[in-house]
Amino acid sequence: MALIANLRHYLGDDLSLVKIPAPAATLREFMGCLVEAVTLRDPDDENYVTSLKCRHGCDGDIIVFFDPNDPSPIKWSCFFCKDEGQLTGWEGTVWDKSSGQ
Repeated sequence: MALIANLRHYLGDDLSLVKIPAPAATLREFMGCLVEAVTLRDPDDENYVTSLKCRHGCDGDIIVFFDPNDPSPIKWSCFFCKDEGQLTGWEGTVWDKSSGQ
């Protein structure tokens, strides 16, 4: 089953970090790390193997699929267990390291 999420649903109205239950905060941090990895990568790399480990604790690395011509959503997958997802609403967040942020 894929995780489809909008990162803004885990933030305050002004995109600030707000207190949320621990499981949601853990998921928010994982999604934030995905955004950081994507926005710091070489812009020519559409498919990028990150240094992030799977959120389920398996031995897999996270691969992100990112089209710079259509940057949202960020799509990701675990190489080992095939956990996957799509992330929108990441632009302008604290984790967005793309130019101009």
